[in-house]
Amino acid sequence: MKKGLFIKKNRPVFFYFYLFLLITTGLLYIFSSNYFERESPVVTIENNNFWNLKKPIEFTISDNSGIKEYKIILETENFKKEIVHEKLFERKKSLKVVVKSPHILRSKIYKLNNKYINLIVKIRDISKWKIYGNQTVKTFTLKVDTKKPYINIIEHSYKISRGGSALVIFQASDENFQSIYIQINNGKKFKVEHFIDNYYISLIAWPISEKYFKATIVAKDKAGNISKVYIPLYLNNKFYKTSNINLSDKFLQNKIPKIANKLEKTDKCTNTINCFKYINEELRHINEKLIQNTASFKSYKFNFKPLNPLKNAAVLASFGGHRKFFYKGKLISESYHLGLDLASYAMSKIYLTNNGKVVFAKDNGIYGNTLIIAHGLGLYSLYAHCSSFNVSLYDKLYPRIIHL
Repeated sequence: MKKGLFIKKNRPVFFYFYLFLLITTGLLYIFSSNYFERESPVVTIENNNFWNLKKPIEFTISDNSGIKEYKIILETENFKKEIVHEKLFERKKSLKVVVKSPHILRSKIYKLNNKYINLIVKIRDISKWKIYGNQTVKTFTLKVDTKKPYINIIEHSYKISRGGSALVIFQASDENFQSIYIQINNGKKFKVEHFIDNYYISLIAWPISEKYFKATIVAKDKAGNISKVYIPLYLNNKFYKTSNINLSDKFLQNKIPKIANKLEKTDKCTNTINCFKYINEELRHINEKLIQNTASFKSYKFNFKPLNPLKNAAVLASFGGHRKFFYKGKLISESYHLGLDLASYAMSKIYLTNNGKVVFAKDNGIYGNTLIIAHGLGLYSLYAHCSSFNVSLYDKLYPRIIHL
């Protein structure tokens, strides 16, 4: 007698082994194949959480399998609007997305009581994981700031001379200050000192090598808003003496080798002329760069008195002299004399008339034993060719004898 319409047959063992192998292989393929990649897309923003609605916001989107589509939604307390939506037909694992504020929405944003907005980024990749792929949703909250920093000049020096300096005092304020400085026409920036609420002071200089001068106060906030105010100084294009100096064989043969023996890069000194050029140009530039870098530390307190380092000294060479060096009638080198040469009797004492801090105290090439003292407000005094000094680096100094 039949027990049913169908008769169950015993399947061979290899059938179940094959089925197990097929399932295992399929699972391994799903978990290892890029088509079923399981990592979610990544999005970053090139921003510091502020937006002035003028400068575009830049996003970086990346994914291991490739990006399928992305959306960016702008959300405020009053409305929500999709401002970007793109589907990619070409496989890209990384891309930059630049977002501009929609003109149609700016008026609504300006009227907001809460000056914060959200940029919601939604990304989906091309992976087949969970059929629809991996998705990332990330919200970036930005503070809207469209107001430029406020700058008002309170007082400034009447004029500035080429090779000289000037003082400026101004008021500046902003809720989200990022930086403030004074920039001159050659691109050099001068630090400003904050000495009382919203008030700043700075010493600026007209480089002697520049034929023209213009100084501008620049204030930037974190949203990228910039204010610039020109400082209306009277320009005195001061004349400096130009000296034509003839180099003798005796000077080149006696003095230059002595200096060259102290140099590390003796390969520059193939002959006395090349050696002189190296010392007067390249080495001078290296030494002056070291001085400029040393004289860039910020200091706050300042109270100046006239400098009088050597009493009853005679001036041998003035600041700013343009020196041209000739050998047998041919111009071989030139430089500016950026100091004041004072002469007194041997081992004269140097007197400090202002408080200060030692920021450099060692040999500096053509300057010899050099002492640089910071007095505050970006003012430094430099003493070169000292036989010795009885102070050390970072010593705090007060008006007294500093050299014996």
